[in-house]
Amino acid sequence: MISFIILFSVIALLSLFYVYKSGGNYIQPHAFYSATVFILLVAIPVIQFFVVDVFNDVSGVILLNTMIGLSYVSFSIGFFTKKKKAVKILSGIVKGFNVSNPPKTILNLHILMMAFVAVALFISLTQKSGMGLLPWLSDPRHGYQYHRTGLGHLYVGSIAIFNFIFLYILFFKVRKVVHLIFATTIFTLVSYFYGSKGLVVFSIFEGIVYYNFFINKIKLRGVLIIFGLFVILFSFVFSLYGRQSTNVHLSNKILRYADYYNNARMFFSDFNEEFEYAYGREYLSGLWNYIPRAVYPNKPYSYGIVKYVVEKYHPGAGRSGHTPSFGGPVGTVEEYLNFGFAGVILVGFMRGYFSSLFYRYFLKYRNFLGFVLLSNLIGFSIFPIISGPLYKIIWYILNILLLLFHKQIVVHASAVQIEN
Repeated sequence: MISFIILFSVIALLSLFYVYKSGGNYIQPHAFYSATVFILLVAIPVIQFFVVDVFNDVSGVILLNTMIGLSYVSFSIGFFTKKKKAVKILSGIVKGFNVSNPPKTILNLHILMMAFVAVALFISLTQKSGMGLLPWLSDPRHGYQYHRTGLGHLYVGSIAIFNFIFLYILFFKVRKVVHLIFATTIFTLVSYFYGSKGLVVFSIFEGIVYYNFFINKIKLRGVLIIFGLFVILFSFVFSLYGRQSTNVHLSNKILRYADYYNNARMFFSDFNEEFEYAYGREYLSGLWNYIPRAVYPNKPYSYGIVKYVVEKYHPGAGRSGHTPSFGGPVGTVEEYLNFGFAGVILVGFMRGYFSSLFYRYFLKYRNFLGFVLLSNLIGFSIFPIISGPLYKIIWYILNILLLLFHKQIVVHASAVQIEN
């Protein structure tokens, strides 16, 4: 328990330090990352230890908590470093991707076109999965499993387009709280049919981020209320998607489901006997992540972290598509497997550095591109599917293409308006 207390103290001190430094802003990437680490890798494991019989033993706890602490501190150092010149360089690189307010005369037909493409991709996903549209809509959680069977490009593509539309509506159309609530509710309902609990929560938090930066800054009391509503929302969504026995209480189901910490604990406990440093081989194997199965059907099912770690405990997990997460959003298992302490520190620092870079770009320019970057940053810590390398790259590529498409429409419409 001492290691948990130390870990909690480190997270609390660094997160509160940045909140104070940022003028009491609780809605920012460092706070979201801190909250994610605290909830998944500190609070829930402690509750599991005392309330639910999840841990077989406590071996590996001290080493794991040390790695979590190192990763978090490295993230914070990377986040806190000054980036005035880096923001200027980034601004020059992405200058061509930003878009200004569209003319009021635009009917936004291009947004309807995007929505049509997103729906078409979703319908194609349901058909290619063999499940069908109506069965998928009636049981989204079951349909969600098919994104791992070579259909991930359709799944993520459809979500990315809908998410872009949502961000567009927030940034360019929403001016009142009632409009924000309506838009967020609609997109959350759409998100439900993709079968991911993380995506539903992600949708809500995108609305919260917009409210904080463009309508009214959220104070501490508001943050506490949001946290309470989040617990209720997640429990409700979990009960909708849940397939477990009704004889088990909902709280126990949720606590047993969140096994990120225990899986990572087993890895660190067994490291010297079952594992050895991969020195980058696992990263090289993980390059298969970047090749969609739809493009190369002979792509192996077992590669990267699944091959080197997951299947040691769950043989055949890669082919089944059900691959438990080891470590959650912090990712200390993969970094430690490849390069030990150095890997954990370096990756943590780089993650924090680029998170801060995108965030500070948004704070300086407050433009649509910055809002998209900020939204994605927060999404990667909440919505696990887009934290994977392949999906993250597809996500960013799609966002870039959508930004360029949107800009061309706006530029053309502006030119037509000037001529008239």
